[in-house]
Amino acid sequence: MDASSNISEEDHNLVDVNNKDQIKKRKRLMSNRESARRSRLKKMNQLNSLLAEMKKIKEENDQMLLTMSLSNQLYLDMEAQNSVLRAQIAELNYRLQTLKEIINDVSSSLSCYGVCETINNPLLLDQYHQNVNYNNNVMNNNGENYFSMNVDLATPFYMNHQPTMAAPAGRFI
Repeated sequence: MDASSNISEEDHNLVDVNNKDQIKKRKRLMSNRESARRSRLKKMNQLNSLLAEMKKIKEENDQMLLTMSLSNQLYLDMEAQNSVLRAQIAELNYRLQTLKEIINDVSSSLSCYGVCETINNPLLLDQYHQNVNYNNNVMNNNGENYFSMNVDLATPFYMNHQPTMAAPAGRFI
């Protein structure tokens, strides 16, 4: 019996070793499955986090595009208004220049009227020269010419007997 009990003991030991190996295998298998499950959950959480971040960035991008579009539209509106204002400025400058030319033409024709009338009348011409000399010879306390030669040629001088008074250049009275 020794031999048969010896075999059975060896079988038993083999079965025990096999069982221990089987148990270790199962534990490893379970551990690997649990690790794989945790890894899948971790990856899924990372994916969800990235998807949420992508959604947030996309919303920010859409908002920026809208803001940029509105800003661009405002810029175009302002550019159109500036163009209109530039055209108005050009038109007003043209009108101003035209009015200045008209004033110069009228002024030269009126001044000719006053001078021509004065030259044609010897009595008025003499009074005209006295006025011009008076205006040129009046001095202020500093010896500077107090009156300038401002003779209004548009209005005949006999209509206004007062000399035209003007402050010296760069001074205020």
